[in-house]
Amino acid sequence: EVFRKALMRLEDQTDGFILSFDIDACDGAIFPGCSTPLVGGLTAREARLAFELAAGSSKLMGIDIVEFNPGRDVNGNTLNLMKSLIDAALGLGGLTTSSRPC
Repeated sequence: EVFRKALMRLEDQTDGFILSFDIDACDGAIFPGCSTPLVGGLTAREARLAFELAAGSSKLMGIDIVEFNPGRDVNGNTLNLMKSLIDAALGLGGLTTSSRPC
């Protein structure tokens, strides 16, 4: 709900916006491939919803995902999440699997 309200405000008060997403915001217990993995962050579903909502806006001008640390991504979950978020930003459905090429 908070993201929806912020998005509405951006759409009403700006010519466009860029979604900059810090992967550290996600739960570090599940997605350890970041600079500061902490337990209790966003779930994959919550992060993906933010990207889907932003993608639905005609004012989205770009995205970036920051703080990925492949050396800490021992299980590949963080990379797969990032692929899923990019898919969501492009309006592609379904979750990204580890068998999909980068």
